[in-house]
Amino acid sequence: ALTFSGAPVIAQEVVKKKNPFQELISTEKPIGIARPDIEKIGIRQKFWIMRGEHNLQFSMNKFSEKWSGDNNYTLVNYHKFTLNYKKKRLAFNNTIEWRLNLIQTDDNNDNIIHKIRVTDDYFRTYSTVGIDAYKNWSYSANLEAKTPLFNRFNATDDNKTRAIFSPLEINSGIGMRYNIEKKSTTNKYRKFNLSTDISLLSIDYKFVGDGLIDQKQFGIEEDKKSVANYGSTFNINMSYSHNRLTSFSSRLKYFTTYDKVQIEFENTINFKLNDYFSTSLYYYLKYNDDIPVANKDDKYGYFMYNGRLAFGLSYNW
Repeated sequence: ALTFSGAPVIAQEVVKKKNPFQELISTEKPIGIARPDIEKIGIRQKFWIMRGEHNLQFSMNKFSEKWSGDNNYTLVNYHKFTLNYKKKRLAFNNTIEWRLNLIQTDDNNDNIIHKIRVTDDYFRTYSTVGIDAYKNWSYSANLEAKTPLFNRFNATDDNKTRAIFSPLEINSGIGMRYNIEKKSTTNKYRKFNLSTDISLLSIDYKFVGDGLIDQKQFGIEEDKKSVANYGSTFNINMSYSHNRLTSFSSRLKYFTTYDKVQIEFENTINFKLNDYFSTSLYYYLKYNDDIPVANKDDKYGYFMYNGRLAFGLSYNW
């Protein structure tokens, strides 16, 4: 070290390690990445949700000459709309239903006067307003109105049994509402919905405007056109879809004056073949002990029912 002290320093060259893959991933020109200019759009919250359900079904019955029955064609028409609003604690739910069933009977039967007649005519609206109270419970007020839209006659005579606003039935009440909705974590089409309206204070109003219709069959006195009853109403609506092709819906209405009782129990099972064709099984049960004894059914008493199995067009959105 003392001998070489002050000697000139030899120029040194640092040799870098060469990577054989560096040339493979390099480019002749550098790639420039610039951030694109994107216009910002604010996502608005949707408070209104609207859905629809439509069915048009047809059936035909043919009988031989010795068979006891009348050849007929039946057309079943059903539409349902739901319009729901939800914002913070306020909820406003609306349902509109319209059902019209027509039947055409063979002209060979002379006992039947009305060859084409309405067998079921039903226009119904149901609305609820609620304010959240606790978990699935809310304070609510509801209003239901239903009426036929067309004239209905008996098959063998000219006695009119239904007409627009004959009857007009209105039910309104205040109370509590319980609502629950559950969705499957493995199947997005599997859903369960249940809503219950408990109105301990409610009014049930009936009006018959057509003078040709017997108002006594609706519990209205002979010299009057309307009646109002006070009591309690319970409305239960339930729907369940097991998968994309099968669903079940049910509606129960119970009104009591603590002396008389009115019950409506409506059930529908739908089996969809595809997006446009389906088979439905429908059952509607009614009970009303407010009607006169003379209007009771000889076999079922105050009970009345309507069952139907149909196939046809179906569309939901």
